[in-house]
Amino acid sequence: MIANVKSGKMEAAISKKKKLYEKNHTLSDVKIFFKKKNFIINKINFVDKNIKNEVDIHFRNKLTFKRNEVKNNFNRRYFQRVLDDKTYFKDNFKDFFIKLINILIY
Repeated sequence: MIANVKSGKMEAAISKKKKLYEKNHTLSDVKIFFKKKNFIINKINFVDKNIKNEVDIHFRNKLTFKRNEVKNNFNRRYFQRVLDDKTYFKDNFKDFFIKLINILIY
């Protein structure tokens, strides 16, 4: 089921000496696993900056992430008008042509 994972965040111990749990995975274990499974690590930061024994690992699947990426740059006022069911003629006209173009392209 790992092929269905697009992105996420997980915790890992810095090293075997600093791990909190007996069978906890370490950062190096995660890096090896992710390399085998085609995942990219975006960011690593400490869970607690004072203790520094565990890190949060932000990752994404390089095979599926770009292909299924959702664009999040939208007009917030327009989105609110759609939610309130108060769209204008120009909104509906624009949406009609966007849908038509998408149908023709795909």
